[in-house]
Amino acid sequence: MAKTLLAILAAAVFAAPVTGADQIRLDNGATLTVNSIPGTGAVSVIASYATGYADDPAGLAQAAHLAEHLRVTGAIGDDPPGANADRLNTVGAANAETLAALTYYDFALPPDQLALAFATEAARLTALKVTDADIAREIPRVRAEVESVAGSPGLFVGKFAAMAAAQCWLHDAAEAGVRLIRPPDADAMRRFIDDHHRVDRLTLTVTGDVDPQRAAALFREHLGPIAKPAHRAAPASRDFAGLPALRRVGWDVPAKVVLIAMPGSWAESGVHLQALATRATFALNQKELVRSTVSSGPTVPVGGLPLFVGVCLHPDADEDEALALLHDALDAALATDPAQTRGTAAFIAAAQPRPDAGTVRDMAARFAAQRGMEPHVAGAMIMGNHALQSVLRVAPGDPTDDALTAATREAFARDNRRVLILNPPKAE
Repeated sequence: MAKTLLAILAAAVFAAPVTGADQIRLDNGATLTVNSIPGTGAVSVIASYATGYADDPAGLAQAAHLAEHLRVTGAIGDDPPGANADRLNTVGAANAETLAALTYYDFALPPDQLALAFATEAARLTALKVTDADIAREIPRVRAEVESVAGSPGLFVGKFAAMAAAQCWLHDAAEAGVRLIRPPDADAMRRFIDDHHRVDRLTLTVTGDVDPQRAAALFREHLGPIAKPAHRAAPASRDFAGLPALRRVGWDVPAKVVLIAMPGSWAESGVHLQALATRATFALNQKELVRSTVSSGPTVPVGGLPLFVGVCLHPDADEDEALALLHDALDAALATDPAQTRGTAAFIAAAQPRPDAGTVRDMAARFAAQRGMEPHVAGAMIMGNHALQSVLRVAPGDPTDDALTAATREAFARDNRRVLILNPPKAE
């Protein structure tokens, strides 16, 4: 969906563990985390699923994004399409976002409407209807998001470039379109939603003016009766080290994108990889040739994808010049004093303190005045941004481990980099 204030705020912070939370896990696999902050007058609920565009099937980039739209706007039970979304936005605000390995649905509500979020997510899991008419309604909206970013001055097409890259890296796509030119049928999307938006992949994170015992009771009431689905086979793994050193692929967005994948060991040294990528991305943002940068971390879980960094350019820009800049930025990050890199890594991995009620109310009053929204909506979005940090994957690895630092520098060496260039359609 279009970016909300929550998504905008979330893009400005680093993923980190959040302290002081109560957690419950049901037999069906659903998980609840409660961060109680009494006195805020608002509650945020993040319903997140461990799925994203890295799970898009071959030849169907945007399947995960379309699934997100359908779950938000589709008919649920006896309600017509859009009715549930309208109800949520009448009492508060609701939206959603699709990342590489995470899809989340955010609810900003007054405290007395907490049950609505639990009931909505349970209904989406058990009573969602998916029709060809729903798909026909949502595909233009999905395409409009591509058009919006492609036509913006900053040309921030990073998410869509990453969707295209997933097709190339995971499915060896010869072309990587993201506009859903050939819409999937309702049965295909129904199967995709059922396979990936499962109760055992759901984490509900509640933050704000909420009694943990009440939240737990609502969680058990609405999510507890849902049966755990049958086991689903894990997606096939991919040896990213075996990718071509350089590959040029066409896609259907008027932007040129150069990406470098680093097939290093995410499990062991993720925080170190992210620290170096962060330093490289910051340097690239200062270059006139670059309209925007794209990176898979720290606030974008990559799931089955390799860590990557890249640049978005004008369609007529020289991609080889941009590639040289990208390599130079990574080389410069490698040459950084290890102490500085450790400092960046420590910042990425640091736990964020929970905001107090007074801070939330003060910030909410300012945001509400600036954006013309209800204070409880602004407050819930501010707390939702904080809560989202506990949902996003925390980078693994000890930032003070010099051996991991050395291993990460080796993983970033030029011989280990895999380049993907996405070329726009040729002018007619």
